[in-house]
Amino acid sequence: MLQRQYSPEQRRALNLIWAAAGRYDLDPPFMAFEPGGQPSFYFNCVVGLAAKWLDLPRLEAFFASYAGSSRQEAFDELVWLGLENCVYEKELPVRPILASLRQQYALDFFAHQQKMSRQQWMAKNNRVYEQQQARWAPLARRRGPLLTPRAKELSQALALPGTLDTDEVIARLQGILRDFFQFSGSEPARTPFSLHVRGIWAGLLTKLLPTEIRHTDQLVLRRSSQLRAANASPAGKALLANHLSVRRAEADRVYMETCFGRSLYNDHDLAALEETLCTGNHSSCHLWITRGEPSPNRPPDQEAKQLARDAARQRQRNLDFYARHSQLYASSIRRLSEQLQDALHSYTQPQPVRARSGHLDSRRVWRAPCLQDPVIFLRQTDDVQPDLSVDLLLDASASRLNSQELIAAQGYILAESLRRCGVKVQIFAFRSLRGYTVLQLLKGYQDPGCRSIFDYFAAGWNRDGLALRTAAHLANSGCQHRLLLILTDASPNDSQKIPPSGGIPFSRDYGDEAAVADTAAEVKALRKQGFRVGAIFFGLTQNVPFLKNIYGSEFVRIQKIDQLAGAVGALLQRQLREMD
Repeated sequence: MLQRQYSPEQRRALNLIWAAAGRYDLDPPFMAFEPGGQPSFYFNCVVGLAAKWLDLPRLEAFFASYAGSSRQEAFDELVWLGLENCVYEKELPVRPILASLRQQYALDFFAHQQKMSRQQWMAKNNRVYEQQQARWAPLARRRGPLLTPRAKELSQALALPGTLDTDEVIARLQGILRDFFQFSGSEPARTPFSLHVRGIWAGLLTKLLPTEIRHTDQLVLRRSSQLRAANASPAGKALLANHLSVRRAEADRVYMETCFGRSLYNDHDLAALEETLCTGNHSSCHLWITRGEPSPNRPPDQEAKQLARDAARQRQRNLDFYARHSQLYASSIRRLSEQLQDALHSYTQPQPVRARSGHLDSRRVWRAPCLQDPVIFLRQTDDVQPDLSVDLLLDASASRLNSQELIAAQGYILAESLRRCGVKVQIFAFRSLRGYTVLQLLKGYQDPGCRSIFDYFAAGWNRDGLALRTAAHLANSGCQHRLLLILTDASPNDSQKIPPSGGIPFSRDYGDEAAVADTAAEVKALRKQGFRVGAIFFGLTQNVPFLKNIYGSEFVRIQKIDQLAGAVGALLQRQLREMD
């Protein structure tokens, strides 16, 4: 279950919830989606029925009571499993078709298990999954899991009867969390103590004390419930966190190459790039710059093959989506090109060309004696081009899973419009995983076409500060005026912690205020370097204060992702006027 976003899939989910609740003014705290991103027919009905039969504001307060827990995802799954049985029994007498819908959901649940990758299996919470199996196995006429006596008690407790009212439901759920998970909803979530040590002390403490190393990265968004961010505390923001096995540094590097494609830099140059950019709050991070091309030196394992298949399917979905709306998008490109052309009129200058006479080009002098090449001069022509480059960063973290086709289409519209106007444009998709910030080059300055933008796909986390720093470093257009724009939800969040610094002896999570402060400092530094930095905000209202802290007034807000190209055009026009 995912937070509400402004996408076609989530609007369909909202319609299902409204229909089940019999209310069309409802703003639900949850929406249900299948692993493939499509709305879940049955579970969205369950969400609507919860609003119909129970006091939804009181349920939301209960969800908020454990929002800061590291086990929030598991609790959400189990709570909705209990609510499902309760509202099913309440609604069944007046809506008998619900029995068929429930059985079909059970069949689909087990059918999906046959298609899951190894990574998805690793991301499962075993205790939650066995309860789901126990619930749906009888309905699918399958043999259920072998449960321990304690697990059987939990399964029976989760079968909340339809005779309960809201107070009794909440009391039962609180009892389940307390009795089976030793968690009291009235208690604040506990944050584990974190101490950063290095060198000989690290080795000594590792031998003396019990240790547990956990990775919290996955490429596939889990099927779970998340509290609506508008009602959650900052500490309760949903994390894309599931435990994976320990990976050595070299294994992580191989993983990056097999999953995301070979790096555009050799080992030496990439190490130099990290030495330059991975400093301060990012000193424990790594970079991976790629076009997504497979590596001939790294035969893919099964997990990488699965990701490659998923990425290929997403590319085809992106292309199909664009083809279905090609006439509308062609019109959008023409309109946006005309608007940009008018705004760019003041920022054009003659285009120099190579010639046999003119101003000597010192970079080509060597060609005359060595190659007998007389074309070593530059001559001005009547052709003009804008002295401007635009670098666009597209957030490709897992929060964009339900908007991938639209983001790819809008990115293509924008890039093609700028290309027609002669503007140098470079587009990166960025995400982070296992300590690596991955920038995938979708379109370079010199690329003649823009079709590679349809390679866009979403996965992982987003470390905005490091992504902005890296994109600015790679913005080598040679233009006097440089615009760096980012599509963002103003919620930077990464699994790699901020390492201890001089004033702060402990590591900190890269999220909430700490991540916002880091990104804001990076934006300020880039502006001092001469970049015009702006944001296209596509996110929740509660993140607007973060947005203003980071970007000041240099942003535009869009309510729907199909407004992206127009919003970038408006932001571009405004910044050009300010430069003038």
